[in-house]
Amino acid sequence: MQSIISDGKQRLVPLVLSLACGLLFLPALSVSASAEALNKQAVKKKISGNTVKLFNKRQQAEVFLYFAPGGKVAGVINSKPARKIRQKWSIKKNGALCRFIAAQKKNICRRMEADGNKLRFVKGDGSLAFEATLLPGKQLPADGPQQAMGKGGGGKKPGMVIKKQDQNGDGRLSKQEFKGPPQKFAKIDADKDGFITTKELAAAQARRGGAGPKGGAMANGPDGNGNPPSISDRLAMMDSNGDGKVEPSEWRGKEQIFKRLDRNHDGYITSSEVAELEKKKSQKPLMTLAMQNLRAPERQLERRAHRQDCVYDKKQYRFRHFLITGFAPNCAFGGSILITDLTDREWPTLFEIGMTGNLIWEYDIAKGAGSSLGSLGRKSHPIMDPSRLPNGNTLFGMKEFGIFEVNRAGQTVWKHMDTGISHDVDRLPNGNTIYARGWSDKGADQFREVDSKGKIVWSWTGLDQFKDSIYQPTTNPSLSTPGYEGWIHPNAVTRLADGTTLLSLRNFHRIVFVDRAGTVKKSLLAPNTHDPEILENGNVLVCVPTGIAEYAQNRLVWRWDEAEWKKKAGFGDIWLLRDANRLPNGNTFVTTGNRLLEIDPSGWPVWQLENTRIRAVHDDKSRSFFKTQRIGPDGRGYGG
Repeated sequence: MQSIISDGKQRLVPLVLSLACGLLFLPALSVSASAEALNKQAVKKKISGNTVKLFNKRQQAEVFLYFAPGGKVAGVINSKPARKIRQKWSIKKNGALCRFIAAQKKNICRRMEADGNKLRFVKGDGSLAFEATLLPGKQLPADGPQQAMGKGGGGKKPGMVIKKQDQNGDGRLSKQEFKGPPQKFAKIDADKDGFITTKELAAAQARRGGAGPKGGAMANGPDGNGNPPSISDRLAMMDSNGDGKVEPSEWRGKEQIFKRLDRNHDGYITSSEVAELEKKKSQKPLMTLAMQNLRAPERQLERRAHRQDCVYDKKQYRFRHFLITGFAPNCAFGGSILITDLTDREWPTLFEIGMTGNLIWEYDIAKGAGSSLGSLGRKSHPIMDPSRLPNGNTLFGMKEFGIFEVNRAGQTVWKHMDTGISHDVDRLPNGNTIYARGWSDKGADQFREVDSKGKIVWSWTGLDQFKDSIYQPTTNPSLSTPGYEGWIHPNAVTRLADGTTLLSLRNFHRIVFVDRAGTVKKSLLAPNTHDPEILENGNVLVCVPTGIAEYAQNRLVWRWDEAEWKKKAGFGDIWLLRDANRLPNGNTFVTTGNRLLEIDPSGWPVWQLENTRIRAVHDDKSRSFFKTQRIGPDGRGYGG
């Protein structure tokens, strides 16, 4: 039902208004004495789960009202070009059916009476406004009135098709003579003798069109094996003259879909265009399966206690163009924050501040690591991942340039140049450095580990692990599909104590655990995964499109929804969540595009910092933060 009513357009409003008004203001007729008056409960009992069909001859349009169990009403208008629009209908306590007229900002209501399978809609003076038919079950049209053109087989007569393509005059078509795609030939050739006869072609046409709008492959039904037909199968069925392409006269669907499939805009849909679409369609399960995991009902998730003892100081603290509010000193973790401010995309600033905005340390990137960038002619030098090392130095990566370690005096003590460097850089206990190469194409290293001399001692390409077609780069990549901003677009890497490496694969919507040989030992589905970390209890904490998720194995156990908490806590927009780290006190430190938050176990903020300079637009140009690191009172870094 949702797919039928969700594609209404504003241009149909005049039709809807005129139709609704026409239906509700037909000439008054006498009311049958046998009609049964209905109140709201009677309406629910009689028509719940059924469809009311209204017809207006003057407008040549039908209105179907589907009454879901409980009395909820959803409306669909079907005019000659098969337009559809969601309508706002409701049922009053007295049994009146109401249609909301947007232009007039009011409901027009008619009381309902029942007479068998007929419904009468009565005006206030008792006269009849109009009648309707009660159809048992959800009998809305599968794809609008245009489906009727499929009745009787739809295309040219089978004998004409055979005669046109039969080059040797034997009255049948071989594979060489047949002008359609091979898969269509195989379906029509019922006896599998390598030839299509007039009888087989007629049977195929009957299968695809004879069932009308309720059946057949074109009504989204299954094929002979019980599987949904592919896009190429559906188009092959429309190709009535077998020339391998579908023209507008053969098309049985919406005009806008035809235009979308006709990618080169030559007025025909060809097999190559279909192949491109099917390849793109094959990417959907990567995101779909991961989103299913994320949509677990709230009742299945853990409820974590809100701290009742937090004492907020109700002060506002400022540091340059940053505003710190909502600070509860007794509930926050304390320590400091290592921040890269990306407000200035050309020369971002790296600094460490205290919880109330006091400056502890600052590093001038332009004079330090960026001093040799001028020759590259670049105007954007984002620092992706700063982290405080145990020796007190600071490690960070500069996008598509290199990795730098600087001391407190701002001197570079180690560097590794790599134009593939992207989101994440970590120093390992053995002194090696591991990092992500997020924009790399298929075949190139997606992750690397280098020693202190810059020698590559480990790398991972993903070629052996992700061979299936669903993981192949798309020819026209879209957001978060293989091939968008790199083949996999890996954005985080963590080496675990047992030698396993945790990898975040954004375009594949999964987190994987690989051994030293690069073999995937475990995989977790997470949509648009960003910066996962392993918690002490073995769970995985990760940023997802709607906020933060915590998984136990493959099961979602906790979720922090940014939109929900925006309403609860009263703060402004939050967008582009990129980093979430669990702190020793049980709180979680969250980095978003414009705001840093420390939230308690229930999700309530106990400290927040906002960039007051950037625009309130959810895009990269308005992003101030990418990844930050909390430094505890003991000097240890968390996150990054």
